[in-house]
Amino acid sequence: MRRSIINVIGVILLFTSNAQTANDNSKINDGPYIFIEDQRLVEKSVIDGVVVSVELAASSLDTSYTALPSSYTGVTKIAALSDIHVNMI
Repeated sequence: MRRSIINVIGVILLFTSNAQTANDNSKINDGPYIFIEDQRLVEKSVIDGVVVSVELAASSLDTSYTALPSSYTGVTKIAALSDIHVNMI
């Protein structure tokens, strides 16, 4: 019985702490990310929970890309993760 009560309290604390964090977007900072929109370079960042967009000069970044050949033996599936963090202060 005591263990069940402790588990219930733990779950309640977990959900209330996540709910408080999820509602406080003013602490979220992330980016910058570079997008190509209508042949323009756009830098987007999240600063204190607000998305900030800045148009960049077309010459500010080299956007050419050449894929390098790669091969994997004995692999049937590949997963890749990128930028899986969020800076929360």
